[in-house]
Amino acid sequence: MGRKRYNEPKEKVPVPDDARVYRNGRVVLVDTSLRGGKDPVKTVIGHVCVGETDESGRRLMFPNENYEECCKDDGANAGSGPDGQTSKSPPRVIHVGLTSLVLGIVYQLGIYQMLISVYNEQIANAIIDLAMFYILACLSNNSISLPQMSDQLLFSIESHDDSWYDELFQGKNQGRSVNDASNREFMARWARHVKNVLCEKDDAEFGTAVLSLDGTNWNDQLETSTEAQPGQGKTGEKGQIAGSMFCVVANGIYKGMPLAYCPTIDFNPNLKTFQEKLSLFHGMDLYPEVMIADSTFCTEDFMAACDSLSLPFLIMMQEDDTGAQTMYKLHRDLLRWNFDHRILGHGLTFGISENGHSVFGPNSKNPDRTAHFAVFYNATQAFSLTKDFIDNLDQKMDALKEDIESFAAKERGRARTSGSTNAIESSTDILSRDAFIQQARKKLDAAGVRVPEGYESYLSIEYNFEEGKYNIVENSAAIRKTCNSYGYDLGVKRVPPATIPAVSAIKRWR
Repeated sequence: MGRKRYNEPKEKVPVPDDARVYRNGRVVLVDTSLRGGKDPVKTVIGHVCVGETDESGRRLMFPNENYEECCKDDGANAGSGPDGQTSKSPPRVIHVGLTSLVLGIVYQLGIYQMLISVYNEQIANAIIDLAMFYILACLSNNSISLPQMSDQLLFSIESHDDSWYDELFQGKNQGRSVNDASNREFMARWARHVKNVLCEKDDAEFGTAVLSLDGTNWNDQLETSTEAQPGQGKTGEKGQIAGSMFCVVANGIYKGMPLAYCPTIDFNPNLKTFQEKLSLFHGMDLYPEVMIADSTFCTEDFMAACDSLSLPFLIMMQEDDTGAQTMYKLHRDLLRWNFDHRILGHGLTFGISENGHSVFGPNSKNPDRTAHFAVFYNATQAFSLTKDFIDNLDQKMDALKEDIESFAAKERGRARTSGSTNAIESSTDILSRDAFIQQARKKLDAAGVRVPEGYESYLSIEYNFEEGKYNIVENSAAIRKTCNSYGYDLGVKRVPPATIPAVSAIKRWR
């Protein structure tokens, strides 16, 4: 005799923290304490309510009879309500894993003590809480979810919402907010700490520092921000753009360790901007030996500014620049899966560099300017991008095929209803044949059946007069050209290759 099943769902309850929600919606308890853990016991305790949560942000479920047996003690420990009755809500579970990990890191490195010293305990705790939330959300601009924050063991006494953090980072209230002066003091202390404390403690030389310049597309920019300007992001979409300069350790055991950071209001900095920002780093006893910049900054003015400051640079090139096109055409077939050009220690990355090509086109301010170029092919990235492209192309083709078949079925139905025959179709006259094909294409287009936007170069719809049906035709040459273009990254350097650590240069374009 089978287990009892409820005809109607019972009252919704929160999903227990130790339960698993499977793709089919089943909520399952897994017990590994029996049978030596080799064959865990799985018990279905209900079915999840799609998209529904309680006031604390916990997912809801419809329980079954197993829930009463396995989770009957949940309500007993939840405390009593104002009427003296036991609350049905399960006890709040506090997760301490992430907090313990973060506390160990920031304390061991000295970050936590420094935050408290420069700001105060409340601000220091709030900053670390926000950092942990972003780690959980895996985003840098995600709106704060108070239930999610509350489920973690907080450094702060209580969790804070977006508006509280907005006010904190506006820097208006001295002593109660994060302001420019305290930020500069913190960065200066941190840079000296890395150079004079951490490196000495680990008996390591500080080595060199590298500046990284990047333009960032902030889609959810706060209205109070003063660091962003309207512009076009790397995705091609218009939005709020802000520049940023990072100074990091270039080599040694702390390679990649952040030293200092500052935003640049103009995301395409000129000479004045560079002088201001570099003086800030120099005040922290940081003298970067090379500038690494994203493709946003691949301009003649930027290169001239670096030249005037005697600052060597390494720049990601825009794909339509003359130098990038030259290197791509010369070496695209040579690098693809050519192990003679493999970059050791960097997986399936292949590269080549050479000097003497023109950087920009003949209409530039300095058409004779040449530089040292490097082009890299990442086979792993190429495979991933090609797979996504082919999968999307197949999906578009399948959907287009269904639309065409649906349209053709409706046309056949109309023909049967009217009892008409198509005299043009049986005609051998070439002009009539072409006219019929043109008419068939117009009908299909009028019905809204067409190649999806963005795929016109790869797919087309043709009408086969002899067979009396529509066919989808692939442009194999265009598809092959796109697939073969994936995986390439291009860069230009003003300095000889030996001046820049090879690993740093290659890692920039992995």
